[in-house]
Amino acid sequence: MTRDCWDCWDEIDREEPDPFEEAPAKVRQRERDLQTKLEAFRVISGGREPACADCGDKRSEVLHVEHKNNDGKAHRKSLGKGGNGAGMRTWRWAIANPKQARESLELVCANCHCLRTNWRYVAKEHQHWFEEDWQE
Repeated sequence: MTRDCWDCWDEIDREEPDPFEEAPAKVRQRERDLQTKLEAFRVISGGREPACADCGDKRSEVLHVEHKNNDGKAHRKSLGKGGNGAGMRTWRWAIANPKQARESLELVCANCHCLRTNWRYVAKEHQHWFEEDWQE
């Protein structure tokens, strides 16, 4: 990489590491994680093409796992320590326990997941406000 010296303004040729270049091991790990996630999505969807249960969106990069019984926190706690690895532990559990995964999990896109999550917190007496808007 060439650039100008701040002192004498001469061009200097210096080899600098590329901050955006990842180590090969990280790239391989990211690829393995993606394959695990996609396999879990296939298991949860029952062998069909993974898609959002609400709107049918099939883009894997926007699909989330939704716990049908709203017991996600307890389920993640039962799988072990939370944190960054909580998603991977859920996906590995789904692959290892396909029947239970299909019974307790479903795939929804990020938008539908947000709507479902926020809908739970709307007071029951005010939900008709939203139903009227959706019918238009």
